[in-house]
Amino acid sequence: MGASESKFGGRFTTLITGTAFSSYQKSIIVNRSVNLIIETERDHRRSMVAYYTLVSIVVVVGILISSMIILNEMVVDSQVLFWIVWGLSIAVALANKLLFAFNVTKKYILNGIVLGKLYSEAWTFLAGSGRYGKHMDLDKRFEVFCDRIEKIKLKSIESATDLELGDYTSGILAASPRGVSGGGASPIVVGSDNVEEAS
Repeated sequence: MGASESKFGGRFTTLITGTAFSSYQKSIIVNRSVNLIIETERDHRRSMVAYYTLVSIVVVVGILISSMIILNEMVVDSQVLFWIVWGLSIAVALANKLLFAFNVTKKYILNGIVLGKLYSEAWTFLAGSGRYGKHMDLDKRFEVFCDRIEKIKLKSIESATDLELGDYTSGILAASPRGVSGGGASPIVVGSDNVEEAS
């Protein structure tokens, strides 16, 4: 999926070309940061489709099984209903196994959190607000933005490897602007404005 196929990618690329950043900086932002966000969009979309498909199978087929069991009790020696219920039971069991074996639910949640954080970081950077305000020059804004985007991606990869431990959201961190200037990274937990000095 290219920038032209993504609503975010198209809008952000158009807006970034109209800024005062150098051609080199714009190229880095589009070819790395924007493409990284588009890739995360794709991962989130896939995990969302898988999650809702499997959950729908479990819920809908579960209801159908209950109804057919009652119907089977009313129809004596119904072999057809028996095999239909048996097949549906297999479908529910497989859907449940896939949900847990591939951590579909956790991946869906993780991808959603990461994507939301990347969106927020990108628009804050473009607007020059929040941490990108306070009279920060363009070169510093570019440096801080690239660092934070990479930190978010790195922490999301680390969190993805720890899905089995159940702690798949608290480790998604981003570096504060001070982390770029050599003062050490100050992690910020997604969804929180609290900054704690890294040890």
